[in-house]
Amino acid sequence: MCIVLRGLAGDFQINNKGWGLLMRLAFENGWEPTGTLPPPEWKPITPDGLPREWNGADYFTGRGQRVRADDAAKLGDALESVLDDLPNHDTVSADLRRIDAPGFPILFEQGDAPPLLLFHVLGVINKPRYRWLIAFTRAGAFAIW
Repeated sequence: MCIVLRGLAGDFQINNKGWGLLMRLAFENGWEPTGTLPPPEWKPITPDGLPREWNGADYFTGRGQRVRADDAAKLGDALESVLDDLPNHDTVSADLRRIDAPGFPILFEQGDAPPLLLFHVLGVINKPRYRWLIAFTRAGAFAIW
């Protein structure tokens, strides 16, 4: 499965696992989410006529929820804070098998070896797209599809 981030800078395609990893990385490095806004077609009333609240903590379902420009910029700041720590060279010696997951990041499996660290996943081959994602978040508000 894939998430598409749609904003002023265009579209950024990211696989579900990668989106979860990035959200965790940003949160662990100072991002305090302000919450999403509902998609324009969202109705605050159920089909039965009962009121319902929008869950602003929803950054994951890909329903067109919107991320405000200030929240997106803070997300970019948190991601950029670890950019220099991401490896520029291959830090994994085991033979890797590419996982066929669409979008960013390119994911690999190591077979019987210990799991790859998040920094190994986002470094090397994925680092240029990681930089592009930072620029994307700084361009303004975006929707999550």
